[in-house]
Amino acid sequence: MNLQTPEQIKASDPGTSVWVGASAGTGKTFVLANRVLRLMLAGNRPNKILCLTYTNTAAAEMSNRVNERLANWISLADKELNSELSYVLGTAPSEDQKVAARKLFAEVLDIPGGLKIQTIHSFCQSLLGRFPIEAAISPNFDLLDEITINEHLRHSQDEMLLDIDGGKNLPLYEALNYLSGMLAEETFTELMKKLSKERGGIEQLFKQNSSSFMVVSKNLKNLLGFTSDDCTKTILDAAVDENNFNSTSLKIASETLLKGTKTDIDRGKVILGWLKDVEKRLESFDSYINVYLKVECNPDIHMLSVNREGQEDLTVKI
Repeated sequence: MNLQTPEQIKASDPGTSVWVGASAGTGKTFVLANRVLRLMLAGNRPNKILCLTYTNTAAAEMSNRVNERLANWISLADKELNSELSYVLGTAPSEDQKVAARKLFAEVLDIPGGLKIQTIHSFCQSLLGRFPIEAAISPNFDLLDEITINEHLRHSQDEMLLDIDGGKNLPLYEALNYLSGMLAEETFTELMKKLSKERGGIEQLFKQNSSSFMVVSKNLKNLLGFTSDDCTKTILDAAVDENNFNSTSLKIASETLLKGTKTDIDRGKVILGWLKDVEKRLESFDSYINVYLKVECNPDIHMLSVNREGQEDLTVKI
């Protein structure tokens, strides 16, 4: 097993309140799993522990890791168990902790539904289910599944097209006419799904600015610091210009990464290579920024700026 860093041991200590910020794949789930194990080894009842994650995948992974460790502790020899607990705790375990470690898996199995490791959404749903009146919603509320959501969305889309076809909504006709030149039918449906999920934020944006798409987009460009002459090329040219970033500090950071884990070394090589090959910085910019960003991106979907004469102004992949 890999040695824990002092920071990881400190972060997994249940006696401290910790905020961990780190890139994907650097061990945040590992630290959280150790923190749960240390909570139970400290005498806390498993049914009193609640973990919240963002996705179902993360919740399942977290649950599997904790249960696998607990199951393994049952059959370990005393010497191996002592070594395992010392690794988790960062110090030698007490006799009580050794005894407790062998019982924890059975205690977890006795909890209805197992350890409470939930997504934020399911946790909030459980709260609403317990206190619907206080939340001003119907006590018999139910969540729409993905199939029902898609059916409602298609129905709304059909109603919108009927209104446009009947000449009832000229502004909506103009908006759809503008989008149809850039989006296929399937892409339009996906865009509507994404917009419906962000409807609260969009409503606030319109309230703060204007219901006009042109005005909102112009204000957004100004907020981001773009000028009227900016386009994709000028923005990328500025991004690779050495006057716009600290190359010395970036080189030091990349050399530091070369001394770390395999993932760190790979990232350090990309950054260092990008810095050295000045002529190909623009060409290799996508590889360079992937060191920092983890984005699920469909390259065929774009959101174009508000140039209604058909000329590309600023293109942002979504």
